[in-house]
Amino acid sequence: MSSKIFAMCQLCRPLNGLIVLVGVALGAHLGVRGQATGWTSEDAWSTVAVGIATGLILSAGNAVNDVCDVEIDRVNRPERPLPSGRLTRRLSLFLAGALLVIGIGLATWVSRSAVLIAVGAALLLVLYAIRLKRVPIAGNLTVALLSAGAIAAGGVAVVGVTHTLVPVVLVFLFSAVREVVKDVEDLHGDTHFGAETAAVRWGPRTAAMLASGFAVLGIAASVFPFIAEWPGYGWRYILTVLLGVDAIVAATMCWFVLCPEERVARSAQRLIKLGMVLGLLAVFVG
Repeated sequence: MSSKIFAMCQLCRPLNGLIVLVGVALGAHLGVRGQATGWTSEDAWSTVAVGIATGLILSAGNAVNDVCDVEIDRVNRPERPLPSGRLTRRLSLFLAGALLVIGIGLATWVSRSAVLIAVGAALLLVLYAIRLKRVPIAGNLTVALLSAGAIAAGGVAVVGVTHTLVPVVLVFLFSAVREVVKDVEDLHGDTHFGAETAAVRWGPRTAAMLASGFAVLGIAASVFPFIAEWPGYGWRYILTVLLGVDAIVAATMCWFVLCPEERVARSAQRLIKLGMVLGLLAVFVG
C-alpha cells in the first residue's frame, strides 16, 4: 500500500505542484501590493484555496498526460509509475478525476472567476494530453499558458489579474523556451512513436532556434518594466533578473543552439527552470 501511495505522489509531480503554489502566492502578493492594501484573513484563505485547487488540477493533468503517453514513456521515462508497472491506467484516471473534482470544488469557495479559471485549466490540460501535445508549438504554448495561469489565479484570489501582468508574461515566455527544449530531450521516444513535436517535425536545430526566439522575447520582456519605470520594478528587481535569470537563460541557450542534443537539452531545461524560479524571486523583491 505504501508503495502505491508513493507511486501516486510521483504521478502527481509534487515539485511542480509546489512551484505552482509559489506562483499563486506570488500572484496574490502582487495583487495586494498593487492595491496598496494589507492582507486580510479573507485574502489569505482565498489564496490558500486557489493555491491548493490549482495544484490539484495540475496534478490531475499530469496523471491524464502520463496515461496518454505511457508507451512513449517506456522509452523516454521508464522509471515513471505507469511504464514501470507500479500503477495502472485505471487507477491513475480515477486519481485524476478525484483531484479535478476536489480542485474545482475548492474554487467554488472563492469566486465565479476562480471557478471559470479552474474549469478552463482542467479542460485545457485534458485537451493537451489527448491532442495538443502532438501539435508542434501549440502543445508547447498550451503548457506555457497553464504555467503562467497559476500566477493569474493568485491575483484573482484577492483582487484581479491587473498587477500580475509582468510575471504572467515572463513565465509564459520562459516556459515556452523550456517546453521546446524538452522536445529535443524527448526526441528519441517521440520519433519512435510518431509524436509530432517541433523537434520531430523540423529537427533539433530548428527547435533550438525556436526556443532561442522565445528566450530573446523573455529577456526583452524582463527588462521592460524597469526601463518603463513601473512601480515595484526597481534596482533590486533588475539586478536579480539580469544576474539570476537573463544571464542563465542566455548562456544556456547559446550552449543549446551550438549543441542541440538530447543530453544537452536535459541539462538546459533544468537550468531554465532554475532561472524561472529566480525570476519569480526578482518580481517578489521588486
